[in-house]
Amino acid sequence: LPRAVGPRALEAALTAYLDGDASVPFDLDSVPADAPPPQPAADDASLLSSSGAGGGGGGGGVGGGSSSYSASASAGGVHPAAAAAAAVLAAVPALAHLGAPSASTPPLRLTEEETEYSVALTKHLFGTSSSNNLKIVLAFECANTVAEQLLERAVVDVEVAGSAWLVEATVAIPSLPHGKPGTSYVVLARNPECANDEETSNSIVPSALFPATLRFAVKEIDPSTGEAEPGDGYDDEYALEAVPLGPGDALKGLPLVADFTRSWDEFGEAGEVVDEYGLGERERGVEGAVEAVAAALSPLAVASGSGAVPPHARSHALLLCGSVAGAGDVLVRAAFGATQDGNVMLKLAARGKGGSTAAAEAVHAVIQEG
Repeated sequence: LPRAVGPRALEAALTAYLDGDASVPFDLDSVPADAPPPQPAADDASLLSSSGAGGGGGGGGVGGGSSSYSASASAGGVHPAAAAAAAVLAAVPALAHLGAPSASTPPLRLTEEETEYSVALTKHLFGTSSSNNLKIVLAFECANTVAEQLLERAVVDVEVAGSAWLVEATVAIPSLPHGKPGTSYVVLARNPECANDEETSNSIVPSALFPATLRFAVKEIDPSTGEAEPGDGYDDEYALEAVPLGPGDALKGLPLVADFTRSWDEFGEAGEVVDEYGLGERERGVEGAVEAVAAALSPLAVASGSGAVPPHARSHALLLCGSVAGAGDVLVRAAFGATQDGNVMLKLAARGKGGSTAAAEAVHAVIQEG
């Protein structure tokens, strides 16, 4: 890139550009050096709470009411967010060949607030598990908050030994001055030695939890000149929260349906997977259980205003719609009920489009591994 541009800022600018008049050339000079930090993951779940139900306020009625999502919203080619992510990755020579991701996760913070270094992780999926070409790009957006230091050759080291994954490539940040974020990338590919492992080969995204460390060289800043000291500096590292992978990373919340009941019938029973789960005792009972399941299956979109749970409800039905990268569209009906002893039971039915159960099985895998 001709100048330093924060990846969040570039993605936001590209999304706005794709939503507007694309006949005018994109102006990179109009992109600010940085953008506001990502919304915490909890914000997504808060849309499902009783005070702000997904799909709109109002009551928690479910069934044949109109969904708050239109089928036309996801039609017509690559989704703008996916196109924006592809444009950010295309600016990195080592990643440009990957094209547009099939799914991207919300940013996940891997450091505490107000620490020396800030790191947030976004995961981008490419290919499919079924065709053995699944790759995941781990994008670590890093920020140096120490004004007296310049970091060089900053890279996140992810320890994947003994897992279903291999590190295929890494991209370091050449220079990370104070106040100017940069992104380090790690490309993961499926480990061919695990191809016959039934537990991992049948999963859309095999689950894992990888230790991660930010490694870099430090140069002290001369306060009298504002310049970094000469030489190579000294090596240092900073431990990060572990990097999680799982089938939930493949979920996408595209607004797929205008009428949930009609779409449910059209998907049919051929692609349906049904199972029951004991969720145990829950604070706030059914309402708390609904929020927990909706958060676990985020970013699937809440349909028909079903995220709103009446206070003290002893039963509820949550409707979700979206898709699973590499497996197709999916609809979910989650029926909750409270027992006499205060436990909450869940009967979850998921239907994949076209008679395939792959997407439905991925949804159940998220609940089972949660």
